Amino acid sequence: MRYILLFLTLLSTGASLTAQVTGARLQASGLTCAMCARSVYKNLETLPFVDSVDTDLEQSAFVLRFKKGSTIDPDLIRKRVEEAGFSVASLHLRAMLDGRALKPDGHLTLSGRHYHILPQKEVLPGGEASLLVVDKSFLPSREMKRYAGLSTATCFLTGQSGGKCCDDQGIPAHQRIYHLSL
Repeated sequence: MRYILLFLTLLSTGASLTAQVTGARLQASGLTCAMCARSVYKNLETLPFVDSVDTDLEQSAFVLRFKKGSTIDPDLIRKRVEEAGFSVASLHLRAMLDGRALKPDGHLTLSGRHYHILPQKEVLPGGEASLLVVDKSFLPSREMKRYAGLSTATCFLTGQSGGKCCDDQGIPAHQRIYHLSL
């Protein structure tokens, strides 16, 4: 019995470690021409965790594919867009959930980063999910207002670092935490 419990513990730990963000769809605001898009494209492809970047000029969007096992840094993605002179209008992360359910107002660790799921309906376990980053610097202010009333969690109100809700999940208060909408 003890070996079965040990095996199940190792199995669940392994599933947690392999869950990762595999890609993203980034929409940039302010792009007016192909040269603008090229500037953002060039900045995005320099990210160490990016495997490839595709451009969708009609939508002012970029599809990023990440290197397997990489630590993904949404703040660095945003920074590269801003360095090109533009801003992020939306960032949808494509994540492999590996059979995990997403609980409303719950926490999730993917690709080395901590995420807080805003209170919405529960998403049943599955494979791939598209998750919208709803932190202040990842959405236009009018869009941000839509999400502002969804959570009273301290980490969402501070906009970056964890709070009491995160402490309960073992995430230190100084740790960067991102907020997601399903």
